[in-house]
Amino acid sequence: TRAAQKIVATLQGKVTATALLRDEALAADGGEVVAKVTSAQREAMDALESLGYRPGEAREQVDAAARRNPVAAENLQDLMREVFRAQAATKAAFAIEE
Repeated sequence: TRAAQKIVATLQGKVTATALLRDEALAADGGEVVAKVTSAQREAMDALESLGYRPGEAREQVDAAARRNPVAAENLQDLMREVFRAQAATKAAFAIEE
């Protein structure tokens, strides 16, 4: 968790311009922006991308975590904790099956 805390501290307060542009472009094309992305969610996506996740994977992980725990969507550390908790549960489930 030390590495996650370091990433969170590094990214604290940053907002991804590409995420904002994506949402704006979608709305400009007549598309519907389904859910408002919080700054914590943007920062979490940045953190996951810095760990090597592809942007789509990062978005999926963060969206799923926010759906599981909507309160966590407002806090970067809680959101990252939820993402990693789900990954640990998935890995544990695969280990049991083997």
